[in-house]
Amino acid sequence: MDVQRTTTHALSGGKNQSVVALSCGIILPAAFLFSSVAALPHVFLFTLFGLLLSLLVKKPLHYSDRSLIYSFVAALVLAVLFDMVFPMKQDRFFVMAKLFMANISVPAILYLAVFATFYQSNQYTLGFTSSLSVIALMLCANYQLSGSNEQDLPLIATLLDHFKLFYVSVVLLDTAMILAALNVARKSLHHKSSLKFDWRKKLVYAAAVIITGLSAYVFFTLTETFKNEILKAEAFFRRMRMRDLLSSTTPSGAFFGKEVDLRASANADRTKNRDMVMLRVSGDTPPGYLRGRTYQYYRDARWTESTDPPVQMHYRLNVEGLAVNAFFKNDFPGAAGKTFDIFPTSACVADFLFLPGNTIRIDTVADRIGFTRNGFFKPKTWEPDGGYTVMVERIDQMAAYSSPAAAEVVNNHKYIQTPSKLNGTLDLVLDGIFGVELSTSRRDGRDIRKEQLKPDTNTAKPKSHPSATGTDRAVIEKVKSYFLNNFEYTLAPKIPKDDDTDPVEFFLTKTKRGHCELFATGTALLLRRRGIPTRYVTGLVCFERHPSQNYFVSRLGNAHAWVEAFLRDEGKWVLVDSTPPSADEFHTSFGYFDAWSDRFKQLWRRTFAGIRRGYVARSILMLLTSLFGFFTDLFWDPVRGPVVVVVLWLWLFWKRSKNRKSKRAGLPHETAELSALFARIMKKLQKSLGEPKSPHESPEEWAARIAERNPPEISDEISALIRIYNKARFSDGTPSKDDTAELREIAAECQKSLEMSASTIEN
Repeated sequence: MDVQRTTTHALSGGKNQSVVALSCGIILPAAFLFSSVAALPHVFLFTLFGLLLSLLVKKPLHYSDRSLIYSFVAALVLAVLFDMVFPMKQDRFFVMAKLFMANISVPAILYLAVFATFYQSNQYTLGFTSSLSVIALMLCANYQLSGSNEQDLPLIATLLDHFKLFYVSVVLLDTAMILAALNVARKSLHHKSSLKFDWRKKLVYAAAVIITGLSAYVFFTLTETFKNEILKAEAFFRRMRMRDLLSSTTPSGAFFGKEVDLRASANADRTKNRDMVMLRVSGDTPPGYLRGRTYQYYRDARWTESTDPPVQMHYRLNVEGLAVNAFFKNDFPGAAGKTFDIFPTSACVADFLFLPGNTIRIDTVADRIGFTRNGFFKPKTWEPDGGYTVMVERIDQMAAYSSPAAAEVVNNHKYIQTPSKLNGTLDLVLDGIFGVELSTSRRDGRDIRKEQLKPDTNTAKPKSHPSATGTDRAVIEKVKSYFLNNFEYTLAPKIPKDDDTDPVEFFLTKTKRGHCELFATGTALLLRRRGIPTRYVTGLVCFERHPSQNYFVSRLGNAHAWVEAFLRDEGKWVLVDSTPPSADEFHTSFGYFDAWSDRFKQLWRRTFAGIRRGYVARSILMLLTSLFGFFTDLFWDPVRGPVVVVVLWLWLFWKRSKNRKSKRAGLPHETAELSALFARIMKKLQKSLGEPKSPHESPEEWAARIAERNPPEISDEISALIRIYNKARFSDGTPSKDDTAELREIAAECQKSLEMSASTIEN
């Protein structure tokens, strides 16, 4: 009883350790529950350490805008940084917790509750920590009962095996602690110190605990009963979310989907958002062509992927980092090659990797990476925030993927397939490319050229066309020259209105104007018709160097399609890009402010990626070094430097002049701030009361004049406010931060009383 009386009394100001102890009882159960279900023991340990530290620290923090902002930022930064170092496995929660990012939001909530205990103890402290604890408990309830817990400690694994009982027990404990704490806060709020036993209130408390426990039990019973429906709903929302993301960033939906539909390309959106940065790449030279997806079959204006199953790459764990794994195809290549550090931006939502064609090693934060025979690489349990490092044997900006070998490619119908209805058109174009004269004379009113355009439905074999040289490389150069000399690039090509006409046929014979998808498709099909195996590739082209000279960028406008062809006589794959260079597709530039903004974005991306990989100290050092480089570039520029110096000098001159005015008035800086605060408070009170102060009136005279027309409690609070100000303002020493905080607190209570009085009058 003495503890409760002391706690209630202490809520009027200062810091009371009994309040902190009650907060411990509220926060720790929720922290233990989350650490158990998320397999993140450091969250509970940090929460426990913070609360113990708060119990030891007697002096409270004072409420101010600055201290509150610092607390919010510190809680969020701690949650984000440790999530990068110790990422949570996403399969431990259902979709609701994932939607609210429980891996970051719950630790931030718990850390914020801990910070709240360092401030002055009042009735709102317990209410604030209780609210945060309830939110954490609600998100923990979204734990998947089928989640893997074999890596947890034996005690934790046992608790998770009986999660329903575990969760209900924690909820009951936390509910009891919250009700006890709120009872203390209620008595302080209403200024009631009576400690007589009230059986009705105790009965209500007991009923609340029982109802809360039963509600939690019923919730989990329903969850188990409708578990399959919940999983189906989660899969549906995940598909909807991915569809929205893909449609919002266009390249993943149009260029990098499992199908490429030439009738519904995203070139209008590419034009609108072409400057959006998709990747940033650090390296000595630009990486060039970065492969994304590959396609083999073309039918009905659509490219589709190969059906070959993926193969898992070999890997080594924790290579050069706490969380980085090294992936390779055959033998471990070591560190003898050239490397590129690739950082996807938030706009790049692809769940696969963009890689140079000659990649031999990939370092990233992932459990597995699967790859197909045509070079499509998709990681499992991948952390895109960590970026990835790729190693190549040598720099080749137009490298093609080297697999599969000749034995699997030559005479394989998958690489020479063409739609039968297009064979006539393809043969006609090839005849024109390789110099065969086509008769255009009319016989019996019929045009022989039109007859030759009819689809050849009786054969799917490539047709032999004469040429000056028989090498595959010469054939490819001939086809590329044909497109470069006779076709034009446009992002808005004409598409046939009828569904029977293929867009490629319309492009080759009618418009001769198109985008990279049409050029790549036309090239692939023409080469296939000559018997040269090909595949259709989409990806990003990265040649643009940032003005800082530190990295390269690839934008949405650099999303591109090209062809990889297999040279039968040389036994290797080569990259073929027949899109005209006059398209200006890869030439963009940064504006002055855009360049600095993107540079800061790359700095933060690299810093967070390093922390995610486990390079905490190295990342912080890199951040400080880069910031020093920013300031060096800022001040040493012959134009920018003097401007920045002049602006800083003017700001310092203005600040110094302001301080001089305060000194000339004979007021120290702290006294001037206190006087300005009191003037603002008085102005607000006069407005709320509708009683302006006359210029000749002192604050005391004004308070005495309005006392007759206001309730006594309001007059007493205004008088106390003026008395506190006079004591701090006209004392021998300078006002302290405690004086300012006390003045703000009394002003807030006075304003609250005015609002309650106005509400009572209205009712």
